Amino acid sequence: MKKIVLTLFLFSFLSSDIPKLNEPKIFEEYEIPNKSKNDLSQKYDILSLKQVLKSAFKENQDTIFYQKKISYLLNEIKKDKYNFDIYLSAYARTGRVTSTKYANSAYTEEGVRLNFNKLLYDGDYFLIQKYDILNKRLALINELNAKKRLRTLIVTNYINLYFDQESLKVLKIQLQNLKKIFEKIKKLYKQQKISQLAFIKAKTDLLNLQDLYATKLKSYIHNDFVLREILNSHSKKPFLLQPFNIELKIDKFPLLQTKVIKNNSDILKERNNLKLKELDYISTKRKFHPTITFNSFVGYSFTKNKEFDISKQGSGTNWEIALNLKQPIYNRGDIQLKTQKAKYNLLLQKEKLKSIQKTALINLENLYRTIQFLNIKIDILKQKTDLLKITLNLYTKRFLAGVISYDVYANALNKYIKSLETLQNLKRKVSINKLLLSEMLK
Repeated sequence: MKKIVLTLFLFSFLSSDIPKLNEPKIFEEYEIPNKSKNDLSQKYDILSLKQVLKSAFKENQDTIFYQKKISYLLNEIKKDKYNFDIYLSAYARTGRVTSTKYANSAYTEEGVRLNFNKLLYDGDYFLIQKYDILNKRLALINELNAKKRLRTLIVTNYINLYFDQESLKVLKIQLQNLKKIFEKIKKLYKQQKISQLAFIKAKTDLLNLQDLYATKLKSYIHNDFVLREILNSHSKKPFLLQPFNIELKIDKFPLLQTKVIKNNSDILKERNNLKLKELDYISTKRKFHPTITFNSFVGYSFTKNKEFDISKQGSGTNWEIALNLKQPIYNRGDIQLKTQKAKYNLLLQKEKLKSIQKTALINLENLYRTIQFLNIKIDILKQKTDLLKITLNLYTKRFLAGVISYDVYANALNKYIKSLETLQNLKRKVSINKLLLSEMLK
């Protein structure tokens, strides 16, 4: 009856809205646990994988968001060179005009101008929109990759902590049982009913199990600390992680290969970079294109000649409109060298894309076959572990009844614990491999 109540409570809790980890939990009236029947929520912070992911992304998404905004702003800066450049300038100058036609004269001049300049055309003019599209797409892919890395970190930590939690539960039970057995052996040894060798063997087994428990506890404490840092949790309660399921639809292998090449974000990133390198190559070749700029100003100036000449002194407004054309002819080989560099960068990116695709397909095959192999081993080991558990229960009763020796019981216990640990590790591995495979297909 208690198990049924506990199951119903957990289902009700997990289906409710996700509470904030660092604030008091606010329950609806129907969600308030009955203290007389269940106090799990009073002892633990009960977490599901979905809940952890939601809270973790809420705590850690700012860095990803800022990086995306920086990428967008860098792209806008690249486009901004075609906008108007408006600025105020002032000057004060003095000089002398020497001419064979007119009398020599010295002068001073002061003035202020409002300038309007604009780049009308250069080699990148018709490429800038393509750069805009590709750079924004790259920013989105980088955001996706950052989220994928964060999700992989969070889920991997959750998996490790969950299996550490479950292993500790089982080891704690076995440790308690072995302590009870050892206490009986200790009494029998004092009564000289068993040999010193059997006593030493029992003590060694107990110490080995305590050592295994301590090792697993160290791993649990570390993974627990990592999760609290990810969630920025200051809760004093221990976590109680709920069972999880890594969603992964295993298609036929050729379909998975197609999905990876088409959808994998790492490959999409390198493919997008290849298009950017192609634009860079075209852009450098277009450095020989003319540059056309529009320049204009309107201003006010005062001129004074040192030699009296009423026609060449006074104050007034002035303005100018101009179109300037610059046609590169030779620039110390700089354009040709940069074009060659862009060409080799393009070829290098093509090879990098091929390498990324090959690596992705190799990793896909390895994960796919490993998951299949591990699932087969898990099915077999589950059956063996169930049989070992039955055997251990029978030998425990027989040993307590004095029918079999301690060695027979200890051998059954060690086999069961070893099988249980191996099973947990296999389940952990298959969960992580399923996670990695599912992320590869995104």
